[in-house]
Amino acid sequence: MVARILITKVAIASVLLNTPKWLMPLTSDEISILEDYKAILSPFEHATVHTSSSTSVTVSSVIPVVCDILHNLTGMKTNLQTKVGQDVCDGILQGVNKRLVPYENRTVTRMTTILDPRFKKEGFWNPFNFSQGVKSLEDELSLINAPTKSSAFSSPPTPESTAESNLLFSFLQTNQTQKIQSGREDSILALRKYLNAINLDPAQNPLDYWKISNDAGFKTCVFKYFCVPATSTESERMFSKAGLVVSEKRSSLKPKNVNMVLFLNKNDWII
Repeated sequence: MVARILITKVAIASVLLNTPKWLMPLTSDEISILEDYKAILSPFEHATVHTSSSTSVTVSSVIPVVCDILHNLTGMKTNLQTKVGQDVCDGILQGVNKRLVPYENRTVTRMTTILDPRFKKEGFWNPFNFSQGVKSLEDELSLINAPTKSSAFSSPPTPESTAESNLLFSFLQTNQTQKIQSGREDSILALRKYLNAINLDPAQNPLDYWKISNDAGFKTCVFKYFCVPATSTESERMFSKAGLVVSEKRSSLKPKNVNMVLFLNKNDWII
């Protein structure tokens, strides 16, 4: 709305000046404030459009989107024209740090950001949160890759041992009994290799990357955590769709029929 006012400010001023006993047109100071508002709110518009998707993975974008908002607001603060704009920017920055930055402390958003080949380490504002996410992901991969009795390596055939070899290499038996089979080493190596690889372009779909991946452990984590977080977006879209279905020419539709039409409309992709 602010952007539209700035685009049509000349026409608005012309109408107001030619309308008796009406409001005065915007002053140059007020226009400068609106321009600051537009710059401040612009990152939130892009973030809202991106995270409102219901057909692509968005949980892994939560932390990077918050980082982008912080980066833009911090960078534009010195370029704002008015004191009002700077105060608003400070207030919004405090709100973002209080309400949105804590998502970096949540395990699921940490892990999914790392698992998204577009972001990885570069998607975090705080490097400490990235390291904590890596530890959580290592634990998850270790549980997935933990060897079982059926999948453990079978012992290779060996010749019969002699008394001399038993005495000479007796320390090996002690060390072998202390050896604990674990999938953590493999998980750490695989995770390090993944993090060192080149990031995908932000416009690409991360699911396409994991679709062709051969790493079963990573795929299991992706299937478990990649999702579209629950929001009010779909219910708002359904409400708007209902307004289009129940129009003036179709105002006599029964509630049962409206429900069926909306159900078919939202699920036609299955057919």
